[in-house]
Amino acid sequence: MTISFVSDANVACTGWEAEWSSTVPPPQEPVVTSIAGTCNSNIIDLSFDIPIQCDSVNVNYFVLNSPLGFSILDVQPNPCVADSATDFQIILDNPVDDCETFDFNFEIHIPDQCDSVYIFNYNEVISITDCPLESIPILSTDTICENNCADISADGDGGDCNYIYTWTNGLPLARDPMPFVLLQIQPLD
Repeated sequence: MTISFVSDANVACTGWEAEWSSTVPPPQEPVVTSIAGTCNSNIIDLSFDIPIQCDSVNVNYFVLNSPLGFSILDVQPNPCVADSATDFQIILDNPVDDCETFDFNFEIHIPDQCDSVYIFNYNEVISITDCPLESIPILSTDTICENNCADISADGDGGDCNYIYTWTNGLPLARDPMPFVLLQIQPLD
């Protein structure tokens, strides 16, 4: 800003005084557009709708509320181009090998044009349900003979951890149909 004073010879003054004020608009709040992870990986992908300065996203501003047994090692831009990124990777200490729900709280610190820092808070929940379903059949007896009964159950691990299904004997309806059994399967801990 340049101020020019123009005066005639009749003005006699020892100085001048001025006041200045300005209003700086706050930075736009980034919106999380996606958060996703896959089985057998320790990376959670986090995307925003606008570019964010790479150092505005910091691992120290992230908290993993659940599940137990996982912690955040780092948060990195993917990639950082001209000091900005829309995509970041949350790096966990262990790969996800079973269905899990992750609850993240985090802050993004974004400076305005005059370097006043604005803090934006987020809570994001993600479920990883693409792990292969493995089941282990469990028999109430080690031998099943004709005309004998046995209880059959299964322990499930992986998948989406929603293990409710119906079980039928598999025989065609023309034969004596055996009643179906509704099983509630519990995941292994």
